[in-house]
Amino acid sequence: MTAVNQVVDALYRVFTATILFPDPRDEEHCRVLCMHGLAEQVAQGHALGYRITPLGWAEATARWGHEQR
Repeated sequence: MTAVNQVVDALYRVFTATILFPDPRDEEHCRVLCMHGLAEQVAQGHALGYRITPLGWAEATARWGHEQR
């Protein structure tokens, strides 16, 4: 899987989760989403995760429609 595909996969996972707590191996892809304004880092208790931003929502909706659960 290419780096672009991994970032797109990370965007999909953030889009379909309230807060995504990625595997440490996938952390870099979520940071890339943050650098592009598509996601933001959030805390839930002591855990850090990622949540989609309005810009990320628009991008993900254009790709996958309304699939958020």
